[in-house]
Amino acid sequence: MKSNKKKSFLVLNSLPIIGLSTILVSAACSEKVKNYQDKEYLNRLKSRIDEIERMNLFDNLLETNETDVSKIELNRKFTNKGNVDKFKSALEHAKSVNSDADAKSELEKLETSLIDFKTSIKIGTKTVVLPSIKPSLPTVTDWKNFQEGVNGIKFNRFGNLANIFELNSSKTVRETLGLLKDTTKDKDTISNIKVLSYDEYEGKITISAKITSNGIEIGTNEIEMSGFKSFDLPNGQNSSSLKLKLGKLIKEKKKVEQIKDQEIESYIEKFEVLGKKNGVMDIKKLTNEFENHFTSKTFTLTGTKKDELNFKGEFEYKKLDKGSTEVQTIKTKIEFNKVKIDNPSYSDQDVLDYIISTAKIKKDTNDINDAFASSYLEKSNSLNNIALTFIEHENENYFGENRIQTENEKIETNDNDGTMTITYQLAIEDNNNQKTVSNEVKQITVLGFQKIDKEYLSKKLLLSVAIEGNGGNKLKEFIKSEYNAKKYSLDAEWIKSKIGNNQHTFVRKESQGNNESLKFHKNAYFNLLGNGKDINTLLKNTSINFEGEHKPKKQFEIEALVVNFKKIEINEQPVGNKVSFKIIYEVTVSSSTRNKIDISYEAISNGFFNVN
Repeated sequence: MKSNKKKSFLVLNSLPIIGLSTILVSAACSEKVKNYQDKEYLNRLKSRIDEIERMNLFDNLLETNETDVSKIELNRKFTNKGNVDKFKSALEHAKSVNSDADAKSELEKLETSLIDFKTSIKIGTKTVVLPSIKPSLPTVTDWKNFQEGVNGIKFNRFGNLANIFELNSSKTVRETLGLLKDTTKDKDTISNIKVLSYDEYEGKITISAKITSNGIEIGTNEIEMSGFKSFDLPNGQNSSSLKLKLGKLIKEKKKVEQIKDQEIESYIEKFEVLGKKNGVMDIKKLTNEFENHFTSKTFTLTGTKKDELNFKGEFEYKKLDKGSTEVQTIKTKIEFNKVKIDNPSYSDQDVLDYIISTAKIKKDTNDINDAFASSYLEKSNSLNNIALTFIEHENENYFGENRIQTENEKIETNDNDGTMTITYQLAIEDNNNQKTVSNEVKQITVLGFQKIDKEYLSKKLLLSVAIEGNGGNKLKEFIKSEYNAKKYSLDAEWIKSKIGNNQHTFVRKESQGNNESLKFHKNAYFNLLGNGKDINTLLKNTSINFEGEHKPKKQFEIEALVVNFKKIEINEQPVGNKVSFKIIYEVTVSSSTRNKIDISYEAISNGFFNVN
């Protein structure tokens, strides 16, 4: 009970304290507001002084008596020293004001001084011409004293020699030695060249040379080079493959047994044997590329069917060991006997493979320049010789009366860019109706056909309001009704609401059994004309031809022709009793599986209705 009484006492006595506090706070706030109001202009003055100091007006400001801006460097701010002192004095005086009564007039004076000071500041326009800097002498960093590879050649140092002497891995040691002579090129001088060692078999050279660059002597250095064109030599007498150039034999209509021994080398395609460096080397390549290393060589056909080859040759190369002055000549005898020829004869298929390898597009381009590429697709359905219309081959009459023909011919066209890609094989049928087909498949793209683009189509296709039936008149009544309601722009949704759709496929490829053909789909409200004729009359099988059947090269294959009705715009002002309107639509022609012709463009057609 005692505790409770104390608690009650505290609560009761807190009430007058709260009331007193409220009075004190209210009085304090009132005093602060009064004090602030009493110092309004003084506070504004101090705030303005702080703002001016944050402007950093004196930073990078040149104090000078010069007044001509052309004599002060470009973009440099400057003013008279007197102007600076005057404004600084005004600023300091403003800081010294303590009474609100003086602050108002001082604030006005400070603003006037600030305007005068800013107005006095000018910007220099003089262009500073920097003194010319003499170029420093080039460094000798092109000459790197460490291992590097240049043009396929590996250097232990100073790979820039490859650029000085135009060295590369396609040159032999023998050719390179003829290039290594004292020379000066641009800023570099190479002198006192000495060949210390070389090995034609390994493709290596070591020299010493004095190098001077930009007048700076780098010194006389020993330079090792490797990676020059070299050769391999046979390891024993085991051959792996000997093939003849069948194309050459076929072109000349020769059999192997008709070749003379002195001619046989030119008929060898490859003569592979085991090598010392690598697993396989080619004797034919060795005789071609290092012919001057052979002191003698003979090829001889042997065997009862002349289907074997004997080869004998003596090959030599040179090397110089380091520390020696004597160049060694290394001689090697190369001999192979009764090497079996892998292809001593050729078949009709080999002949066809050779002939198809000579394919080229005919120079006579009348069948190309005057036609759309896809106009030949229909012809390819019934005839399998489109390739021979555009492509010619050497020795097409090789088989005499039995003319070559194409087999497995596939035609793909692109009317957008005027090209035709033909994939085919060649075939021959003998008198016993036995057909031989080439193993090789050829693909050639023929260029230069006429292109089909939106400019061409826009000149040929025209949309109009249907004349036959009631659809056209009904559409005009719909448009007239909107005109009377002062609605002059009718969008795609409006068109859809009135005629059931804002898109119509006029032409589409359809299948009937195994056959495909383009089908026309009439629209009750619109007609589509092609070159002034009903589009329906211009369709033939899978193609459309604006020029008519008498110009078959002008037909082209499509998948579909679709029109999107986008907008109708009505002319607000009638002409007489007629009101004209525009039909804005988009035409899309899509590609078939065999012909690329993706084209979309926007077009406008005109129509009218009678007001009365």
